[in-house]
Amino acid sequence: MNIIEIIGRNQFLKTLFPDGLTTKIVLGKLELRMDDRITLNIYTQQKPAKENHKWGVWGKDYNTIVIQIDGFYLKNIEVNNWQNAKPCMPETTIVEDIKKIIFKGDDWFVNIEVTSLIFQSCNTYEDIEFV
Repeated sequence: MNIIEIIGRNQFLKTLFPDGLTTKIVLGKLELRMDDRITLNIYTQQKPAKENHKWGVWGKDYNTIVIQIDGFYLKNIEVNNWQNAKPCMPETTIVEDIKKIIFKGDDWFVNIEVTSLIFQSCNTYEDIEFV
């Protein structure tokens, strides 16, 4: 299952990426809050299917899209070797109304389990290079 499919209020994301996110992404921000919430910023360098005139031209004005997602009712989080995180394709599942996202590589992982994920916003950047 593609990560966009488990995000609520994802209509805008589906216009940008009708086939989902098909290239590796970076989990660039992970913010825990005391009110049982979490914020994720996911960076992608996948060209959107639809131009957004507000952002300019892909490859000229921007080459990275940052998707901000809020998670509600955090059930579990595990982070191992965060400093080694690299671009990856996250694994996503839904089990008994719990949305689970796993970002992982050979020697690191981030496992997040929440009841709800809601799309908040997108930002764009120019000349960001993934490591």
